[in-house]
Amino acid sequence: MLVYNAAQISAACTDAVTILIQNGALVLGLLIVMFSLSWQLSLIFLITGPLLAIVVKLCSKHLRDLSRQSQEAMAEIT
Repeated sequence: MLVYNAAQISAACTDAVTILIQNGALVLGLLIVMFSLSWQLSLIFLITGPLLAIVVKLCSKHLRDLSRQSQEAMAEIT
């Protein structure tokens, strides 16, 4: 059992590293294409992207809180 678990962990780590390298190369390649097509638009995207991510994170936290409250209210009703 321990050997099987170790093999699974090893395979998962290998897969994770492979996916990380592939996705990293894809992102780098896409950034190169973006900058070669329009460096101004690419800069706007790179500046606004993180700002949008922060807004989405804050909104999702608020929605999770509202959902939790709604579920607790339904639990009290039932």
